[in-house]
Formats: sequence, structure tokens, C-alpha cells
Amino acid sequence: MALLLLGVVLEGQKKPPPPAPVNVNTATLAELKTLPGLGDVMAKDIVRYREKNGPFRRVEELLIIKGISKKRLESWKPYLKTN
Repeated sequence: MALLLLGVVLEGQKKPPPPAPVNVNTATLAELKTLPGLGDVMAKDIVRYREKNGPFRRVEELLIIKGISKKRLESWKPYLKTN
């Protein structure tokens, strides 16, 4: 019974993908956090990077951010844009 309840709780923690593409150059922390698997720290790192270095020209530039792997970026690509 406890395992069943744990499964239901864990399943409920998955976030659905964002309803519209997220612009990595203008998104707020809350908007960035709508991406599956992206939390507070990574969202802040993205915002901090673009404030220091200017806008991203391509979504692939997100690989510069610590913690963003090629695999993770590939899963986000349908939900990202730069302009």
C-alpha cells in the first residue's frame, strides 16, 4: 500500500511541458522553470548568464550553463526559442 501511494506522489511531481515555447532571452525565472527538470538554480544561472553576456543566439548555447547536458537540451528543444 505504501509503495502504491509513493508511486502516486512521485508521478504527481512530473511537470507538464510549457504550453508555448519559452524564449530563453526574455523568460522570467518562473517561465524558465516550466521546462521539465529545470529548477531554481539552473533558471537563475540562465538569467545570470544572459545578463552578463547578452542574449543567446541559438538554444544550443545553453550548453554553456553548468548542469545542462546535450540530452537535457534535446528534450527541451521543442519548448525553446531565442527570438
